[in-house]
Amino acid sequence: MLESCLAVFRGAGDLPTEAKVLSALADLWNQRGDREQAAGLEQKALAVCNRLADLADRSISHGNLANYLERPGVVEEDAHGVEGRRGGAAGAGR
Repeated sequence: MLESCLAVFRGAGDLPTEAKVLSALADLWNQRGDREQAAGLEQKALAVCNRLADLADRSISHGNLANYLERPGVVEEDAHGVEGRRGGAAGAGR
């Protein structure tokens, strides 16, 4: 159903609604457990949002994409790595 709507909005050149439908499809795939497909669709939604003046929708799309790309444990590991480098750099200067 959403794919049919997407085709209609694309055909009509309705970019704001096209972006919303792409985001809705991304959410659907995320709920189905396919975060990779969700991220791909949200990237397409963001590409459309980047062509529009509405910063709120663009911001929401960025947030959605970050959620789909986040993998459990990676954020924590990255944060510890940054802290370790900071500590090392600060300690070297003493």
